[in-house]
Amino acid sequence: MKRFLIGLTVVLLVMAIAVLALIIRTPSRQASWLAEYEATKEYLATADANFDWVVRSKGIDLPALDRETRTAVEGAWTSIGAAWAVRDFAWKFADGHTWARIRPAIWWRGMTGNEPEGATTTDAGPTAEPTLLSSMMAGAACSTAGLDVNSRPDGWKLPFPDAPGAELIADDEFPAVLMPLPDGRKVGILRVANFGHEHFGPSCARAWEGFRSTLTAPCTGDCRWGLVAATMRSGAARAAEVANELLRQGAIAVVIDITGNGGGSEFADAMARALTSLPLRVTAGGIIRHPHQRRAVQQERDVVAADTGRATRAQRLVLDAALHRIDSLLLELQRDCGRQLVWSGGTPRCSNVLVVPPLVEYAAPGTFDGLENGWALWRPSWHAGAEGIYRGPLLVLQDHRSASASEEFAARLKDNGAAMIVGERSYGAGCGYTNGGTRLELPALGLLVRAPDCQRLRMDGSNETEGIAPDLEAGWSAEDTPAARVTKAITAIARVLPVR
Repeated sequence: MKRFLIGLTVVLLVMAIAVLALIIRTPSRQASWLAEYEATKEYLATADANFDWVVRSKGIDLPALDRETRTAVEGAWTSIGAAWAVRDFAWKFADGHTWARIRPAIWWRGMTGNEPEGATTTDAGPTAEPTLLSSMMAGAACSTAGLDVNSRPDGWKLPFPDAPGAELIADDEFPAVLMPLPDGRKVGILRVANFGHEHFGPSCARAWEGFRSTLTAPCTGDCRWGLVAATMRSGAARAAEVANELLRQGAIAVVIDITGNGGGSEFADAMARALTSLPLRVTAGGIIRHPHQRRAVQQERDVVAADTGRATRAQRLVLDAALHRIDSLLLELQRDCGRQLVWSGGTPRCSNVLVVPPLVEYAAPGTFDGLENGWALWRPSWHAGAEGIYRGPLLVLQDHRSASASEEFAARLKDNGAAMIVGERSYGAGCGYTNGGTRLELPALGLLVRAPDCQRLRMDGSNETEGIAPDLEAGWSAEDTPAARVTKAITAIARVLPVR
C-alpha cells in the first residue's frame, strides 16, 4: 500500500508539473494574453450593441478600467489568472446578453493546434438541416425542424391554481385559471411560461398536419423554417383560444402571466398580435456597425430585389423605397467610427450602433402576399400569424425575471395601447442575438465572450435594457411567500380594471 501511495503521489506530482508547464507565464504566453485582452476590448467597443448605454448608465471609467485590467493580465502567473482578469473585465459590461465564460475546450483546442492562432470572432449562424418529407409523422418532422412534440413549457411560477376560489382550465401549453376578485367578478390568468417556440410540442404537431399538405417535394435547406413559423402561428392561436375560453366562462379581462419568463423567439410577436385587434406598430431598432449586420442587411437587399419581379404595383412602390433606404444603410454601416478612442478617454466619430427606422411600421396580414420574402420588409410576415383572435380587455403580469422576448411582448402591447402592465420592472435584457449573433473565442485564455448585436427601442426612444416599467406596481417584496405574491397581484389587477 505504501508503494502504491508513493507511486500515486509521484504520478500526480508529474501531472501537476505538466499542467503547470502548459499554463505558467512565459514571455510568449503573456504576449498572447495581452493580445487577446486587446481583442476583447475591440470586440466590446465595436460589437456590443449596448456598450455605450452600459458605460453611461454604470458610469464606467474606461481608461481606469483598462489600466487596472492590463496590470492584472500582465501580472498574472498563469493563463487561469489572466483569463479571470479578462472575464471580470467583460462582465463589467453585462446587460443580460453580454457575458464572458471560461471554456477549457477552447483553450485545449488552441493548445493542440486545432484552433486558429489568436482570438477569433465568428458568427454563430444556423447550419444546414435534414430534409422534411410529407410522409413523416409529426414526431419525426418536428425533430427534423429542431423541435420536439414531447416538449412542454414550464409550469406556474406563482401558484395561482392553489389560490382560494381559483378554477383551473387545464391545457398542455397554456394553463389558465379563473380568479375571483374582491367585488365578486372574475379575471382570467393565462400562463405563458416562456416564448421559446421549441418548448411547445403540441403546437408543432398541429402545425405539421397543415404544413405537410403544402409539400409537393422534399423540403430541404431553409424550407424547414416554414414548419417553425407554422408552429409559432399554431401556438399563438392556441393561446388566444384559451383567452377567449376564459371570457366565455365569465372573466371580465385576461391577464397574461409572464412572471419568470426569460424570453425566447419571435413567437412573442406572433402571440402579441393574436391577443389584440389593435394594429401593433414597430419602432426603430439599433444594429451594430459590424460585418455580421452588414451581411444580414445585404441579404435583405438581395431578397427584396429578387421580389420586385413578382410584386404587384402597390408592393413595387414599397420595394423600390426599401431598396433606396437599404443602399443608404449599407454605406453607413461601413463607416469607421474610431471606436478604439474610448479606451483613452477620447470621443469616437460615431456610435457603434446605427438606429434604423423600420422599412414598414405596420402592414396588415396579406399585404405582402405573393412575395417570397415579405419578412425583409415587415418582420411579422415571416411567422404570418393571425391578428385579433382575442379581442377582449388585456393585461400583462410581469416580474423582475421577465426578460428578453418577454420584454418585447410587454413593450409592444403597452406602447401600442393594447395592454396595461402590472407587477414590477422587468429584467432589462432587451434584444439579444440576431441570426445567431457574434462570438469571440480566445484560445490562449480559454474564454468565450458574447455580446448583443441589436437594440430594441421603445416608442419613446428608450432602450428595453432599462426594463419595462409596469403601469401599476404589485408591491411585492423579497420576504413575500408565493401565496402572498398571488394575493398582491390580484389586488393590483383589481385596481387597474374598470369599476363595475
